[in-house]
Amino acid sequence: NNCSSQNVSFQINNTQGYSSIKWDFGDPPSGSNNTSNIPNPAHNFSAAGIYEVKLIVNRNNNPCAIPDTIKKSIWVGNVSTFLGIDTTICEKDTITLQVNAPNGVNYLWSNNTTGNSIRVTNPGTYSVRVTAGACTYDDEIIVSQQLLPRFSLGNDASICSNASITLQPTPAIPNGQYLWNNNATTNSLIVNTPGEYWLRGKDNLGCTWRDTVMIAAKQLPNFNLGKDTGICQQQTLLLNTQIPNATYLWNTGATTQSIIVSAAGIYWADVTKDGCTYR
Repeated sequence: NNCSSQNVSFQINNTQGYSSIKWDFGDPPSGSNNTSNIPNPAHNFSAAGIYEVKLIVNRNNNPCAIPDTIKKSIWVGNVSTFLGIDTTICEKDTITLQVNAPNGVNYLWSNNTTGNSIRVTNPGTYSVRVTAGACTYDDEIIVSQQLLPRFSLGNDASICSNASITLQPTPAIPNGQYLWNNNATTNSLIVNTPGEYWLRGKDNLGCTWRDTVMIAAKQLPNFNLGKDTGICQQQTLLLNTQIPNATYLWNTGATTQSIIVSAAGIYWADVTKDGCTYR
């Protein structure tokens, strides 16, 4: 049998003692060519596939003898086992390797499964052997794996209500594409509002990674030194921020919670608490 051809030759090794022979190729679409009465015929099958070929032999000089009948299933034509070109998948992804062969063939993969497809998660070389009658067909494919483009937006953070923070992936993805939860596509995002922020990054193969960070707000140490006022000569005025347990810096250079002034002028104070400063 020529495994890549639909034209198949048949033969009987011993024709002694037989008066007649009939071949039935199991190929009705071939019409009158579906049968033959010669010992070693050839038949051009109408399509690739599995056929049941039958041989009927009548013995010499014995009209009462039951004819001998031999049946055999054969595969005709080529089978495509092409698994595709070598490929790369993302870490944790799965790819399906499949052979689109006709019904009736047998499969044996390199992992010893016997279906027409396998699901692959790990990198490696995978092969399949398809057996159709006496014919075998082989192919293999190398599956490589690309690591996910892992990055971090950092730990959850708090910002002062009058401040902002810049979020960006560390490390950055070379030639990566980015999508933030607000649909921005830049590689960094300036945030001045508390909330949950996430970033999805994609590398040149299409592998993706996502990270989320929570941004909380810290209150400013609001205070009021009072209305503008006047004092008489030789009088003093107490200016008090009324914010305890903070850090203070007055324009006079003082670093106390309050100061006593006796001279006219403009007075201000910077009060810092929990990293937030208010003037």
